[in-house]
Amino acid sequence: MINWDKINKRISVKKVILPLMMVILLLMILAWGKIVYKHIQKGIFAGKMEEIIFKNENPTFSIEKIYLCSSANAIDNTEEKNLDNLGIYQYTDIAIYINNNKEDELTDKNTIKELYLDDIELDLDYNIGKPSLVYTNLLKIGSKNELEEMVKNSKNIQKERIDFNILSTNEQNDEASYEEPTFYADCSNPLSLKYINEISTEYIVKKNSSAVLDGSILSKVGIKTEDINAKIKFRVNIVNNKNEYYSNYVNFRIPLFDIEKGTSIKTKTTVGSEYNFFTI
Repeated sequence: MINWDKINKRISVKKVILPLMMVILLLMILAWGKIVYKHIQKGIFAGKMEEIIFKNENPTFSIEKIYLCSSANAIDNTEEKNLDNLGIYQYTDIAIYINNNKEDELTDKNTIKELYLDDIELDLDYNIGKPSLVYTNLLKIGSKNELEEMVKNSKNIQKERIDFNILSTNEQNDEASYEEPTFYADCSNPLSLKYINEISTEYIVKKNSSAVLDGSILSKVGIKTEDINAKIKFRVNIVNNKNEYYSNYVNFRIPLFDIEKGTSIKTKTTVGSEYNFFTI
């Protein structure tokens, strides 16, 4: 006699075990596939990193030198010009020299097609003032008149990005307006910028007292240099004539410790891989 109960039990067990085994097998395949995928991705990543390292072993562009000229100025807001209402501005002119390894010859690789600054961050230690970073004409570095014109025309407004016009021919040079951001394709001129901190208005110089309109004006009206210490950070982006992209962050504190003597000039010749432009 056929025992139908046993047969039904065997069939029920098969119905449970077979799908369970299929699920386990599928999970094993997925797990193995994930391991293989990660291994492949690691290989691809390692290969890309090796390629990036190789590209950056001999950098095409690097920052060669940074020049800083710091001072201050006071703009008299009164019609009588009696020093009863002064707007105080601390400023630092910045010139950044880029080395493009052009000693041998100029090529599409070491000449510039596009250049711009972004990721601009201006951090004041004590939030005293209103800082801005703008382009300045290289021929007017250290000029108080240019600062006054910028303030008058509200040009010292912080921008998120500064785009430079690239000059590659003598004709372009003859027609260029250096009042707008301008840079030579062969890197023969520096990036010229002006940091401006509009500290405050309504400062007063005491009567029967004289004042020189330079860094010494700060102590004259009671402003301590340590109270206006600032750090500048921005990214320099370059696209060469081979359409290769390079970038590097410029990050430094403005040295103001001796600005009260009048004008402070600092030059830093850069050494180290942190000043090399990175490409991917």
